[in-house]
Amino acid sequence: MVNWRKKAIWMAGVPSLILLACIAALPAMFDAEQIKNQAHEKAQSSWSRELSIGDLSLRFRPFPELHAENVFFANPSWARNKHLLQASSVTADLELLPLLSRTVRVKKLSVDGLKAHLEVSPDGIKSWDLNPIAGLQGKNTNSTVGLDFRHLNAVRIRNADISYQDKAKEASAWHIEDISGRGRAGLRDVHIDARLSRNKHPMQIQAKFDDLSRLGEKAAVSKGSVDLRWKSSQLTVAGKIPLETTLQGHDLQASFTSESFTDVLAFFGIAGGQTGPLKIKATLRESQDKIAVTDLEILLGELTATGDAQLTLSGSKPVINARLSADSVDWSQMLLDAGRPPPPAKPPGELFYAHPLAWKFLLALQAVEGSADVQIASLKLRSGIELKNAKAKMKLKGDQLNMTAFSANLLGGSMSGNMQLNGNKKSVHLLLDATDWSLAQWFSERGRNVAFTGGPMKIKASVSASGSSMKDLAASLTGPVSISMGPGVILSQKAGEAETLLIGMFGGSEADRINLHCVGAQLPFTAGRAAAEPLVGARSDTSHLLTAGSIDLREQTLDLRGRVRAASGVSLGMSIVAGDVRISGKLSHPEFGMDPAGTPEVLARLGAAIATGGTSILGTTIWDAANTKGDPCAIVSIAKKPPEQKDSPR
Repeated sequence: MVNWRKKAIWMAGVPSLILLACIAALPAMFDAEQIKNQAHEKAQSSWSRELSIGDLSLRFRPFPELHAENVFFANPSWARNKHLLQASSVTADLELLPLLSRTVRVKKLSVDGLKAHLEVSPDGIKSWDLNPIAGLQGKNTNSTVGLDFRHLNAVRIRNADISYQDKAKEASAWHIEDISGRGRAGLRDVHIDARLSRNKHPMQIQAKFDDLSRLGEKAAVSKGSVDLRWKSSQLTVAGKIPLETTLQGHDLQASFTSESFTDVLAFFGIAGGQTGPLKIKATLRESQDKIAVTDLEILLGELTATGDAQLTLSGSKPVINARLSADSVDWSQMLLDAGRPPPPAKPPGELFYAHPLAWKFLLALQAVEGSADVQIASLKLRSGIELKNAKAKMKLKGDQLNMTAFSANLLGGSMSGNMQLNGNKKSVHLLLDATDWSLAQWFSERGRNVAFTGGPMKIKASVSASGSSMKDLAASLTGPVSISMGPGVILSQKAGEAETLLIGMFGGSEADRINLHCVGAQLPFTAGRAAAEPLVGARSDTSHLLTAGSIDLREQTLDLRGRVRAASGVSLGMSIVAGDVRISGKLSHPEFGMDPAGTPEVLARLGAAIATGGTSILGTTIWDAANTKGDPCAIVSIAKKPPEQKDSPR
């Protein structure tokens, strides 16, 4: 029995002594300078990059660990920053037995004080694009020490700063407070936890992956989930997660929930005010280089939109083709919920907003191409006007958004047309055809208390404009605009009395209203100003008005002059003596009066009337009654009929 125990102790003790002797000899076998030189040569031969290591040591605490300080790995020569990576401390926990055969098998890796400078050159080259290094797989035949990361089961990075600069754009910076990953050998059952910040706004990450062993391989995926959390927002993705940049083979359920996504906007450096609640969910599947987005649902404040999309990544630019529909959209409220504050109030008398339009947003979309088919059952504009059954088909390419067709029902009628926007030129081309718009309904939906009924309108326009704001666009408007209005009633005793005064006592006018039969206008705009003779015509039960002059959107003024004549019969009114009337002033508050330019003619007529005892006035009246020159609305239409409108080739 005693001999057996001695043999057992000897059998266990001798190998242990040998192992301890080998461990004791390891520091002597470890040549730090040789390893640093080999690492430097490998970086040069494989990547043409400089790699330098300050202190390098092998320590036992109690298991062996390789510790390096002041590690620097260079960027390519064209980069602004000299170093791609630098770390104040790198520690690798090693397996003991493989180390005896001069194989460095890493179990755990810790990095402190990491700084990474990622850059993209003007021609699209990435500073972090590297050729694979065989030594990372433990097969570096040129080195006396092999590196094997296949048994790595834990990684931790603390106090890291990462900057990213795309071409000439401003660099963005990320700070990683702590990121750790743990799992089983072979990168199985991996769990990742991270705390990081951007623009001083924090984010937490929790992720789980069943298998990361094929990380970076083509079409590699892993079942798992990723959860991103901000202060009041959360993004969750679960399913088959892609493990390489082409995103092939993924099949995901994604959801985003936020009480206010202001924190997300601030994290990514996007300016914006307080937002409303937002929920987004969708299914994403990749097949044959196309990503199908289905079951898409968006809830922003009170807005609910649904749809689907297809994303193609195989070309030079991502291509997105989408379909969206919504039941009810309040444009002003939607912008508020999206964090866009209302524009500053227009100064008194101004018709157009002077704040910048979203041209920058259009330019930001140059990185993608695509199309969208949008349908909205009810769209309330900022002005208060409601569009029903609104539809639009859009195409995006470069800096141009082409709305190939749009249509809607509004103001008791309908409209259709197309529009092209150019982001770099800040230009618009619009082709519009509107039918049966009610002027009375236009006043009502805009909240204006105007005593007017009826007034169905037809509007045709083929115009172009450019500028940073709506005010600039109006000031540059160029192209023909035609307006024709059908029967309407101005319910105003003052207006009725004015017409009676101008036409006379025998025209059949009702003094408490004006019964309009029609209004017509042909407006040939050039650089925001339309001038013609005739320009605007109108006809009521008892009078005709045909005017010449101008409408100026640059100054937001009008100046129209014309003679009010009786529609039929003989009338003795103020216009017989006073001559032309004038409608002038600000477009927001025009004034109506007699034309002061006709004062000499007025005096001559009064003198003639006195000298002839009124015979001259009566003769003029009879002559005007016999020569009304037809319908003023039709005269305007015939005089300046615009060319046949065709779709813009742009």
